[in-house]
Amino acid sequence: MKTGGIRYKGNVFAWIVVLIVTLQLTAISLLHEGLAPVLPFIQRSFNATNAQIGLIPGAVLLGGTIAMVIIGWLTDRLGIRSVLPFAFAFMGGGMALLSIGNSINQLVFLAFLMGIGASTGLPATAKAIMTFVSPHRRALAMGFVTMGGPLAGIIGAGVIPWLAENYGWQTAVRIMAVTIVATAVVFMYFYKIPREEERKTQPPTMLRALRQLSRNRALWAAALSGITLVVANDVFITFLILWLRDDLFMNVRTGGAFLALALTASIVGRMAWGWVGDYWGKNRAVVLAILSLLSVFSLVAVTLTNRESSNFTVGVVVVMAGFTTLSWQGVYHTVVAELTPAGTTASVTAFSGAIRRLGAFGMLPLFGWLVDINDNYIVAWRTLAVVAFIGTVILITRLIPLTRRNELIEL
Repeated sequence: MKTGGIRYKGNVFAWIVVLIVTLQLTAISLLHEGLAPVLPFIQRSFNATNAQIGLIPGAVLLGGTIAMVIIGWLTDRLGIRSVLPFAFAFMGGGMALLSIGNSINQLVFLAFLMGIGASTGLPATAKAIMTFVSPHRRALAMGFVTMGGPLAGIIGAGVIPWLAENYGWQTAVRIMAVTIVATAVVFMYFYKIPREEERKTQPPTMLRALRQLSRNRALWAAALSGITLVVANDVFITFLILWLRDDLFMNVRTGGAFLALALTASIVGRMAWGWVGDYWGKNRAVVLAILSLLSVFSLVAVTLTNRESSNFTVGVVVVMAGFTTLSWQGVYHTVVAELTPAGTTASVTAFSGAIRRLGAFGMLPLFGWLVDINDNYIVAWRTLAVVAFIGTVILITRLIPLTRRNELIEL
């Protein structure tokens, strides 16, 4: 098939799709990774507690959780181009309104609206990869695409603290809103995939899809293990700068530099683990379990770091966490996507994503509460390490056996 001189087959076009989807995921990720460097300034502006600050990224996750299943089904049904414009409108508009919020409650509500728009990113990404990329390169492609998250974080960690310090956090948020809208325009201009190419197979009705997904053992195993992965990921990104400021007495700009370092390690890690996952093929779930176990060790290393630790030691620990705790996405999403029959990738990805986000929504304020009541981060980090270990056990005992039996998530 040809449209606009581009043939919709082959490796070259597949990687063009990967680049375009990476662009849109980078914009969407500004709601998570780009928002994290702003939180210390919001906390200071409103004299908020750590638990209250945890509600803001938690609300983004909750908004995405509620909308994600519907968005995933619509993406399978209508195609990516039909759904994304509305998602970007929610994100850009919500981010712009966030800059004029005058209370924590307002910020939490607006973050919730932004999360609705952000729910499009993962289902659309998985659908594009499964549609156009060869099975032998999917984990690598998924790892490349999910680099959009840490890339947005690096930009945010490097630029946002400076903007917030010199021009106010509201200006920093407005600039992110404009960036999201501009990226949406670029994406819609270049992603001109014919709808019939995305609609070769159709998902069942919404209610039937939900009923069958909720009864599937393979999906629940994947989602439950995924909860612990996303919890560790989001908590680390959200609280890293605050931890470095409060427990290690670093300024916010230095904390932003360490966050950028962790996200840079994550970019390398996602590509490296994606390549390993493709090399192992059907044993990708084993790679995921190894990655999860290494994440536990990294979080334990965080608990051993204190104000007496040198910057070099802190840097090593942060890089370890970036390479493991923040690098699971490519392998995990490929494992889940390959458990699904054709035409239902976005729906299944969205359902598992919604379950994962519920766990993160609860853990973010809980982590902040543990910090508040103990007046330090040690107990909170140890709790997070235990959560990550539970996820590793689920991967080994449940998901790996199911993937080896090649149990499809049938709709």
